[in-house]
Parts: sequence; C-alpha cells; structure tokens
Amino acid sequence: MEQFENRSLLILGLLVLCSSFLGINSGPLWNCLEAANGGVIRELSNGGGFFTLQILEEPAFQLAPLYYWLCAGFYYLVGDGPFSVRFWSPVASILTVLLFYLGVTNLFNELAGFLAALVLTSSLQFMLFSKAAVVDNLLLLCLLWTVLSYIYRNYLFMYVGWAVATLVGGSLGFILPGTVIFFHALLVDKERRWREMHKLPGLLLVVLLLLPWYGGLYYFHGGEALLQAWDKYYFDGLVAYPYATAGWWYYLLALALGCMPWLGLTLLSLKHAFYDSRIDDLRKLEPFFIWLLVGLGLLSWHGVKSPVAVLLLLPPVAVLVGWNLARLKERQRQSTTYTAWMYLSGLTLGLGAWGSLQLGAHLGGELVFIGQITALLLVLIGVAIVYTLWQYKDVLLATWLHALAGLATMFIVFVFALPLVADTQNVAKLSDWYRHHCAFEPELYVERDLRQGFYFYAGRTAHPLPQGPELQQLLQNGQLKYFLVDRDSLPLLPKDCKVLQQVGHSYLLEQR
Repeated sequence: MEQFENRSLLILGLLVLCSSFLGINSGPLWNCLEAANGGVIRELSNGGGFFTLQILEEPAFQLAPLYYWLCAGFYYLVGDGPFSVRFWSPVASILTVLLFYLGVTNLFNELAGFLAALVLTSSLQFMLFSKAAVVDNLLLLCLLWTVLSYIYRNYLFMYVGWAVATLVGGSLGFILPGTVIFFHALLVDKERRWREMHKLPGLLLVVLLLLPWYGGLYYFHGGEALLQAWDKYYFDGLVAYPYATAGWWYYLLALALGCMPWLGLTLLSLKHAFYDSRIDDLRKLEPFFIWLLVGLGLLSWHGVKSPVAVLLLLPPVAVLVGWNLARLKERQRQSTTYTAWMYLSGLTLGLGAWGSLQLGAHLGGELVFIGQITALLLVLIGVAIVYTLWQYKDVLLATWLHALAGLATMFIVFVFALPLVADTQNVAKLSDWYRHHCAFEPELYVERDLRQGFYFYAGRTAHPLPQGPELQQLLQNGQLKYFLVDRDSLPLLPKDCKVLQQVGHSYLLEQR
C-alpha cells in the first residue's frame, strides 16, 4: 500500500473547496436542468410525497430519490435560495477528489494519485458543474466508490456502492458501474474474479437495499411507474436539449471540451499508454479504459444527449493523465525533449483563447473585454508552459501551469462573467415581475425551456407554448393571455402582442 501525504490531501482539499464553493451564488438557478431540480427539491421539502417526486406538479418516476432527499433536507434547514439547492454538488465534488486521490495513490503511487486528482479538480467541466444543482456530482462519487471497491476486491463495499449509485442515478446508476465491472471481470482475470465476487449473495444485497424504494414505488403507483423508472434515465423529461439527435461523436466533443485545459496531455497520455507503458501499468489502467469506453457507448446509445452526463467520464481521463505525468517525472533527467507535449498543450490553450474571444464577441457588452482578458491569460500560460518544458524540462511546474489555466479561467467565469449574464440565462426577475404585476386568471404560455425556471421562481405552473398550427389557432381566439418567450420564439408572435417586460433575452408579452 502506498504512503499517503497529508500535505497532498490538504492542498487538494483546499483547491477543490475553493473551486467548488467559489461563485456558487453567482446567479439564480439557470433555466432548464438546475431550475427543474430546484422545483423537485422545493416540492419535496414543502411536504411532497416521500415516494412521489414531481416535476411541474406531475409525477416524475424516472427520478431516483437519494439526491433529492438529501437536497430537500438541507433546503428545509437552510431555506430558499440557490445555495441551499446547490449545496450537495460541491460536497460530493470534494469527497470525489479526496477518494480519487486515495484510490489512485494506492493503485500506482503518491505522485500519480496527486496529479490525477489535480487534473480532475482543474478540469473545466468538473469545476463548472461542481457549483450546479445537478445529480451527476453525487452519481460520480457513487460510481467512483463502486469501481474502486471492485478494483481493490472489497466486494461488500462494491455492492453497497452499486445500490447507492442506483438510488442516485436510477437505471443509469445501475447499468454503468455494473457494465464496467462485468466487462472487466469477463475480459481480465476471469476465473479468479468470478469466484471472488460471490455474485448471487452480492446481487441479493443490492436487491435488498433497493427494495424499500422500488417496492414503495410499486405499492403506491403501480407497475407502470416502476417500468418508467427503469425505462428512462434521470435527466429524461427535465430538459429538451436541442441537440438530442446528435450522433455518437457528440460525447467525444463534449468530453474534449470538458477536460480542458488537459486535452493535449490526454491525447499524449493515450499514445504513451499503448506504446510506452509497462505491462503492469497497463493492467492497472484497464478498468479505467473499460469505464471510458462503456460510458461513451451507453451515453451515445441513449437518445437524449446531456452535457452534464459527460462528467461521469472524467475520472478515467484524469487517471490516464496523472499516471503519464508521474511517469514523465520519473524520466525527467533522461534525454527527453517534450516536443509533443509543447505542441499539444500550446494548441490546446490556443484553442481555448480563441474560444474565449469568440464567446465574448458573441455575447457582447462587457463580456468582450472579459473574453479578451481570458484569452490573453491563456496565451501567456501557454507560452510559460512551452518555455518551461523547452528551457527547464520541469514536469511539475508545467503541470501546475496547466492547473492554473483551468482554475484561473473558472475564477474569471464565476466571479466576473456569470454575474453579467445571469439575467439572460434564467427567468428569476421576469417571473417575480409577473407574479406581482399580472392578473392570475388569464392563461400564461411559456417557452418550453423556460417553464422550469418560471415554475421555481413564480410558484405556479404554465402552459407550454404550442407550435405550428396550434400556436396560430391560439393567437386567433381573442382572449386575454400572456406569453413568456425567449428571443428565438419572439418572432413567432404577432405585432399586436405588447411587451410588458424584458429581462435579458426573455420577454413577457400580453395579447388582448
């Protein structure tokens, strides 16, 4: 067993604590997924049924309960607000990083464990959703718990973690870790693994732990609810993503963006794993390769493409990069030029700078300047990385510069950028204005992606905005009605609709 370093735990703990909680109140709950989860949590904390999780006052049987139970308990104690809804995401992220460090250290060595955890902590997507009200952070913790328990042959903890993952992520929480374990046990060291796992008693333990929830679901709502709970994943019905029909390449692209600024090192680490690794190291990496491939396959196979779900694929990438960096550190004094690292990292940070400029120009206003500052910072860090590797061949300094690029970018985004775009990404102010200034009786029709946010902040449901002939028929009935739409749907409404209020890119209109 490798020796853990208290200093490493302290550094990682402080980094993930700051990156997870910093800016957690930078804006109200964003439209769609955050607001949808917030609505479920508030209904549950206000006395909703223990076995009936609801979205827009309608049962949502695809939602697994554990995340919402935890959030509702904290929401009940602390009160209303973005912090109380988002609290469990940073807590789960902190525990994930610490568990990840301990697990990878025990598998390889202390340096590899520390660097792998540093990669995960400073990855763009991990930091972004560590401050969001989403299920995936807690599901990632349970998935890591289950897979690491399997790797270390602690099968009791593995089965318990598998059951907890199912209570957090539903069918995805059951299928993903189960498939990873099945394929690794089938393909690697098959005979010994199958004997050790004691399959039937372990599966009975999982069933026993899941029985209270799914038994209660069947008792109160019948077999149709149970079928829906297993037929759909947890994000079905919460958000209608516009790219739901994207091909298998979508998750590769999302993963590439999510592991910034480590994309170049990820590609280099893949090459080193297959061409330059020792047999012993490759065997230790095998479960993480299977995790990555199985995750890509399952998420690509499912119809709805959730950008948040790519978070579940980051640990295998972080293990691969951390292992490779520790390997390069061991060979630092040899005649290594790091040419590929310099080119790939320079290109990665250059693409990040270009993306910052494009995004700032697209959003306009003060964000143009913020995008320019972010781009300049990434370029300077990229130059510093190239110079460090070329002149000093210092692996650790170059690694910390990569982490600085990710952490500094997230600091700029959450401290300076997101407060400026908060009104364009949620309907909190507009919903509050409607609640205080508009009559309750006339019907309100809300753009589909804004309904969740409106319900959370206005406290009432609304009709979804119809499309095509149904919308034209609605506009011609002559009754007083309100519309809440974004700028993309605004041209669909006639000119006789009066704009009562505009906040950001959202509009509240009245038709008499």
